[in-house]
Parts: sequence; structure tokens; C-alpha cells
Amino acid sequence: MTKSIPRVAVLMAAYNGMAFIEAQCQSIGKQTGVDVSVFISVDASTDGTYEWCCEYERQYEQVTVLSYGDKFGGAAPNFFRLIRGVDFSGFDYVALADQDDIWLESKLIKACQQLKNNQFDGYSSNVLAFWDDGKELLFLEQKTIDGLLIRVSRCVIESMIVIRLVSIKDAGYI
Repeated sequence: MTKSIPRVAVLMAAYNGMAFIEAQCQSIGKQTGVDVSVFISVDASTDGTYEWCCEYERQYEQVTVLSYGDKFGGAAPNFFRLIRGVDFSGFDYVALADQDDIWLESKLIKACQQLKNNQFDGYSSNVLAFWDDGKELLFLEQKTIDGLLIRVSRCVIESMIVIRLVSIKDAGYI
């Protein structure tokens, strides 16, 4: 029997993220055990984030940058735009990514395994915060999340949320 590799649509909301976005995109590209496509929505930025994302899209066929020019005024409306604007046919999971994170290589596969093995609808990961002076702090936030409205509202404060695609469809968001 052949095991299928989970297909994950990673949604990234960006705004003036030039200081961070390259490292995050590289860490998403290094994910193991999953087939990843990245969809980026850039809120009207002034630091070259949109131009960098377009160049990144030209280099990697699994990256798509949505049309530019809208001012969303925050991460939550920008993520909602991604949820409404991306075609999820062919994907098993949706992950929300902050532009200023760096993911460990097994982050997505661990989330997908938790969702599949436990029949959860949503998953929120741990956060490892680190500072220039070498200080690190692990926030043990790994948990499942009940209710789609909670999942969507929490996207701006958690490091990553992965949602079973069927949960978004069942709630009528797509």
C-alpha cells in the first residue's frame, strides 16, 4: 500500500516584512514529509516586501502571490482574504504562517499527523521565542482547537495553526 504525502496550503499574510520574510519562506520550503504550496498576501507595504515576494514566486513554482494593492489593516483580515481567495482543491490541510517565524523542518508533518491520528479539526503549535542576546523561551502552546471561529481569531497570536480542509468547508467559509 502506498502512503500519500499530505498536501498543505500554507497561507502567509505579510506587511512590511522584509526583515523576516526570507528566513520564514526558506524554513517553509524545508518542510519534510509534506507537499507544500505557499500563498502570500501582502498588505500595502512600503519596504519592498511585495517586490521580494514576486521575485520569490518567479523562482519557485509552488509559491503564489495574490494580487496587490489592498490595505487590510491587520493580519486577521489579510488571512481571511487568503482563506476566501485561494483554491483549496487538491489540498488536505491549510496552515497559517506568520511572516516573522522560522519553522523547524518537521513542524507541518507533526501537525498533520496529530490531526489525522486524533481526528482533530485544528492544531496550534508550540512557540520558541529567541532574542539577539541568546535568550530563548519555549511557550508550550501545542493544543487542539475547538470551533472554527476560535481558530480564525487566534491566528494572529499563535505561531502556526493547521486546519483540516474539511473543517473550513463544513463551516461555510469556502
